[in-house]
Amino acid sequence: MPSKKTSAPTGKVKMTISMDAALLHELRVIASTLPPALFPSISGAIVEATRKTVERLRKQHNDGKPFTSDTKPIVRTGRRAGA
Repeated sequence: MPSKKTSAPTGKVKMTISMDAALLHELRVIASTLPPALFPSISGAIVEATRKTVERLRKQHNDGKPFTSDTKPIVRTGRRAGA
């Protein structure tokens, strides 16, 4: 019986996002202009920006603690205004 190969989880997932074309273009120019030590990757920049945003929101709205599925909604959930 052949052994089943399983890969160890890395803790990362792929996702697709929509972003302003001009912003993405500028990120590409930056990535091709700066050395990797200063700007390792576009995805790294997006992850770092997301981390900073989440940290700011934790401090502002959740006493610095991580949000969990048990966290009470801060605003009414549902469709965004104008959506």
